[in-house]
Amino acid sequence: MESPYFEQPVQNVTVQVGRNAKLTCIVENLGNYKVAWGYKGTGAVLTVSTQVITNNPRISIQREQRSTWVLTIANVTRQDQGHYRCQVNTSPPRSIAGFLAVVEPPVLDGGDEEVTVNRGGSVNLTCRAHGTPTPTVRWIREDYNSIRISEAHFVSDYVGSSLLLQKVTQRSAGGYLCIATNGHPPSISKKIIVNVNYVPEVRGPKPTTWALLGTSVSLTCLFAAHPTPRVVWMRENSLGSQMLNDEYFTVTPQEGHPPYTHNMTLSMRNLVPSDFGIYTCIVRNFLGETQATTTLREVVTTLPSTTTTTATTTAKTTTTTTVPPPPPLVYGDYDDNAKNLTAPLVVNTSPNISNVLPPLWSVAISVTGYSKPSILLFGEHEIPSSEGVQQGDPLAPLFFCLAVRELTSNLRSKLNTWYLDDGILAGTEESLLEDLQLVKTQEEAVGLILNPSNQPGNNLITRNQVIITAVRTILPDPVVGAPLGHQAIETVLKDKLNDLKRMDERLSDLEALDALYLLTRLWRKQYLRLPHHSHGVESTAVTRSSVPLNLALCKERQQQLGGTNTQILHRNFSDRFNTKYIEADKV
Repeated sequence: MESPYFEQPVQNVTVQVGRNAKLTCIVENLGNYKVAWGYKGTGAVLTVSTQVITNNPRISIQREQRSTWVLTIANVTRQDQGHYRCQVNTSPPRSIAGFLAVVEPPVLDGGDEEVTVNRGGSVNLTCRAHGTPTPTVRWIREDYNSIRISEAHFVSDYVGSSLLLQKVTQRSAGGYLCIATNGHPPSISKKIIVNVNYVPEVRGPKPTTWALLGTSVSLTCLFAAHPTPRVVWMRENSLGSQMLNDEYFTVTPQEGHPPYTHNMTLSMRNLVPSDFGIYTCIVRNFLGETQATTTLREVVTTLPSTTTTTATTTAKTTTTTTVPPPPPLVYGDYDDNAKNLTAPLVVNTSPNISNVLPPLWSVAISVTGYSKPSILLFGEHEIPSSEGVQQGDPLAPLFFCLAVRELTSNLRSKLNTWYLDDGILAGTEESLLEDLQLVKTQEEAVGLILNPSNQPGNNLITRNQVIITAVRTILPDPVVGAPLGHQAIETVLKDKLNDLKRMDERLSDLEALDALYLLTRLWRKQYLRLPHHSHGVESTAVTRSSVPLNLALCKERQQQLGGTNTQILHRNFSDRFNTKYIEADKV
């Protein structure tokens, strides 16, 4: 008779804490022998045949079919981990063992927390987790922003049970999540809220706000503070100083701003004289107080003269009121990737602007884009509308044109055309000289700086060398424009010819296809190319001028181009080919 033997090894089992584990032992040719299960760690016998020997109520044994013995451990604990032995009582005994691995998902010590630190201080966030195997703790911000470890150290996440934040700012405030994982779900997390105390920060409305009697106006202060501050509006007028009731203004949180940021907006309808005065928004907490002030002024228009006639007398009545000067507006030279202004401009809105179109001026100040604060973004900087008219403001072109209107109206040149800061003057040499002199003498009065170009050449259409000398005295630098006249055109042609020669030397160092590609791209981008001549001159090009060209220079340029082609492609080309090559490229 064959001896008992094990059909296959006992399979190792991995199970989470609290679940049931089953270990299976298959014995063939058992005969009259018996199968027993034991715990190798202590040597204790757990079961014999189908009887449970241990006092542990979580242990059970089942015999399935004839040769399969299944040991079940219910509600597994971490202490149940170890080797379990299946044994047959032969002489000597035969046994085989399997391993029960008990794992435990991450468990965090404690729940959500909240900590408070003053700005500039440090805070250590701690997150303790246990489990089998030992969990890894990772920190992220609840809003997915970067974690500011210190002034110059930002990370998207941080691994470790403790997270030290140094020299915190108000942007350090918010929720921080610690997430514990060990490869056995579920992962677990908790949130620690960091509050940062700091002195209130306030950005008020523009220094002066204009409005008409009977209209409505809103004054807004943007503030940030922690702990929650007390906010008030104060008004100072001819009646003295008054604290306004809370019912006059609203406080609303601002999304997309640092934590604890709110707007406090004071709204007034149907303005009466006593509403005009100095308004101050005050924000205070236990760390300090900050305030911002604006002056609400009345827009007063001057009524036109009226005449009353009777049968016997004629009386002329003039109604006048005092008009406060409008605030100076600054037109800044800011680059918003739309247009780079070529000179800083200061548009001084003296009474001439408000007098040209008084109704429009009143509407612009009290109703349109300047009745409420607005923001112009310049890179990462914000430029409030209180700093003056900025590029992008809806009425900036109007204010600019009104500022230069008196100057441009006094110019005598027959052709006097302006588009904002770009002007074209043409006429007799005397009128042109007089107008240029006038612009130079009055530019500072209107806040303009005449901006010559740094382009080479003489850009004046004149045959009078005396006039050229006089203009150059007024404008030492060349004026903006295309090269005009024989000398200027020849200067440009020579410069382009030198560029072509220099390019020829450098292209010879490249592979033929690369060099030809660059040459074609340069031509198509018009770095070296000139517009086609309408009279079919074989040299193919002229400048923006009807003055005949120096054909010798044009031919030299054409020959240089042909030499460049020959050097790149190692082939000789006829002059006609070079001409057609350029003409075809133009198409």
